[in-house]
Amino acid sequence: METFSVKETCTFLLVSFVLVTETVTWPGDSVAVERFDQTNPFKLDTQQRAADRSQNTKQATDDRTQDTKQATDDQTQDTKLWTVNRTQDTKQRTTDQTQDTKQRNADRKQDTKQRTADRTQDNSSCYELCWCHGKTADCSRNYGQLTFVPKLPDGIQFLNFSYNNLTSVPSDDFFLNVTQITGMDLGNNGLNNISVGAFRPLARLQTLLMSHNKGLTYQDLRPVLRVSRLEYLDLRHNKLPPPPADLFVRYQLPRLRILYLHENFFHNINMSVFTPLPSLSYLGLANNGISFLSTDYFPHLSTLHVGQNNLESFPRTCMDNGGPSLFPNLKQILLVSNRLSRIDGEVCLPKLEYLNLQRNHFHTYYTDDFNEARFPSLQSLNLASMRTKNSGIQRYAFRSTSMQVITLLFNNINVSNIDNESFAGLPNIRTLQLSHNYFETVSVDKFAELFGNLTTLVKLYMCAGRLKVISAKMLSRFKSLNKLVLCQNRLTSLPDGVLDGLVNLQVLDMGANQISVVKETTFSQNTRDRLQRVDLSGNPFDCSCDLRWFQSWLASGPKALTHSRFKYTCSNLPDTNVTSFYLSEQACLFSRDINVLMVSCLSLLLVVMTTVFPLYRYRWHLRLMLYEAVRGGGDARRRRLQRGQFQYDVYVSYASDDLGWVRQHLLVELENWGLRLCLHDRDFLIGNNIVDDISHSVESSKKVLVVFSRHYSRNQWCQFELNFCLRHVMDFGDNLVVTCVNDVESHDLTTAMMAVLKMMSYIRWDDDPDAMAAFWGRLRQALQEIIPADVQQ
Repeated sequence: METFSVKETCTFLLVSFVLVTETVTWPGDSVAVERFDQTNPFKLDTQQRAADRSQNTKQATDDRTQDTKQATDDQTQDTKLWTVNRTQDTKQRTTDQTQDTKQRNADRKQDTKQRTADRTQDNSSCYELCWCHGKTADCSRNYGQLTFVPKLPDGIQFLNFSYNNLTSVPSDDFFLNVTQITGMDLGNNGLNNISVGAFRPLARLQTLLMSHNKGLTYQDLRPVLRVSRLEYLDLRHNKLPPPPADLFVRYQLPRLRILYLHENFFHNINMSVFTPLPSLSYLGLANNGISFLSTDYFPHLSTLHVGQNNLESFPRTCMDNGGPSLFPNLKQILLVSNRLSRIDGEVCLPKLEYLNLQRNHFHTYYTDDFNEARFPSLQSLNLASMRTKNSGIQRYAFRSTSMQVITLLFNNINVSNIDNESFAGLPNIRTLQLSHNYFETVSVDKFAELFGNLTTLVKLYMCAGRLKVISAKMLSRFKSLNKLVLCQNRLTSLPDGVLDGLVNLQVLDMGANQISVVKETTFSQNTRDRLQRVDLSGNPFDCSCDLRWFQSWLASGPKALTHSRFKYTCSNLPDTNVTSFYLSEQACLFSRDINVLMVSCLSLLLVVMTTVFPLYRYRWHLRLMLYEAVRGGGDARRRRLQRGQFQYDVYVSYASDDLGWVRQHLLVELENWGLRLCLHDRDFLIGNNIVDDISHSVESSKKVLVVFSRHYSRNQWCQFELNFCLRHVMDFGDNLVVTCVNDVESHDLTTAMMAVLKMMSYIRWDDDPDAMAAFWGRLRQALQEIIPADVQQ
């Protein structure tokens, strides 16, 4: 008969209780119960028995009286009240016990499997519960079955004795069988007592790992701290308080280079406690809840890890009054997951090469935050996954000749809103990680201005950035680029030869975009030969004739296409890979013939359209050409001016959106010349027909002046007015006075406007004082025959 331990029996009883009172819950315990059920070895059997009992007694349950139901409800209510009153300690113990049991069972199963495999493969097993390989002896994960250190071969230098439930090192001769070792792992044993002379026989011991022994105190660690040859000491996850100020004065470790103190309970710490360690080069204080860090002089420290704490300010690195550096040889500082929002004050880190500030609270990167004056040797900067929304990157924020790597991924930065010179001043940058930021609204020109100066860039990462367009212009300056990663964006197509200018590109990742067709002209033969790794998987390929060449490329099995994160599947053919879809040559040829026929028909139709409609499209060009050819020398115009009775001197045709310019500049100047102007916003009578008003006002004016602008080209009434004015000046042999304000692009012009600008001289307005003076001079000349004589003088 199978037997169960006391712990397993308790587990079974607790699960049974949960099944019976399944309607009873308590705050915060739903996760614990769920995890408990998942790890219980009797859960399935118990559920089945409960289901059987429920089926057998269903009829009897239906006949239960109302009193019995009420009694059950009362009992359930009492059970709920009892559950709510359970203490937090009990809940935590249940959760820990369940998790520990699950982990131990999984570890034991894996360890047994691995140990069996290792021993089968390696015949150098040195003890029944250990195995030896090279200079290492692994006696770990015996969970209490191994209570002593066995005799090992003389060549063993490292002993792994972790996970053995070794709560105590009971005697001074405990390690006598391994006096030759130089390294040992005693982690995860629950150690809480060490014999005073236990480590004396280990005269060569240099490396000691004692993490995850939560019962240890500094008093218990005295035997460890007396091992003067130690170079590497790991005391992580031991619930230690801040070390006493004189700890390393009383216990000197002159050779200690690496000290791990992560995941203890320091809260606040004065680093001067570590100054008696003359050889210390690595100090790990991560995940200690440190909110205040008092620094001191460390001439040999090269790495400081204070991540996962509560620091709100950058550690002090300068001596008083801006003196020399407290860390003259520090090369790496890790401040991951703290509460920093900016680096204020002076920074004295002359040899710092790596700065990790990810998961802090930086919201803006200001000009020269990371320049050479503050970080003269900085090569790699990690600013990933900030916990606050980014507000911008100012110009020259990272200006440095030493900077080679910048990481800004997972920041959701709207790249279109940052300064165009944000990444200026980086002549030696090699890697730029910008994945998981927003490139959706970044124009081609903006992209070129932002990154075009990074000519030394070797690796560029822009995954998951909603990028919609990629062009040769955007990539043209990256002559040194070796790796381009644009995966998980929204690219729908790749222009022909888009990568041909990247003469050093070897790795390309454009997987999981929206690309449906990859044309043969996209990748030139030189580009294909140059690429060593290409990933276009995960795109919704349209498996048609246009993709047959790509299918052949895939099917040929080039080494460059063998490493893919996703599959190459056809979006238009369910459950079909790109390599396996089939289209006959005849089908593709037939399709090609149809395309030729369609192109021919469209070409014929285009010829007809260009033959039939040019007269309409260019009617004003033709009319103006004929007008210029046949009109007289202006006698008719002068006679009209002499005998006519005019209400206005100048009729001004303009768009309402340009009224501000007309009133501020044109109206003021021309009325100073003694001219009467007709403006439709001022002089048209309310209630009159607007067409009649235009006709009457033009007829009643000596001259017609039009103000071309973007607004004028988009206003239908302005176009009607222009057509009327053109007919008027041609009927009377007059000249149309044309002015242009703002920058009128050719694509904004209507046919009539384009004809006027091509066939007539016009005057352009500019805000420059010299240009303004030239404008008024030319306009005065155009209107000189209607300007009063006294004003001309």
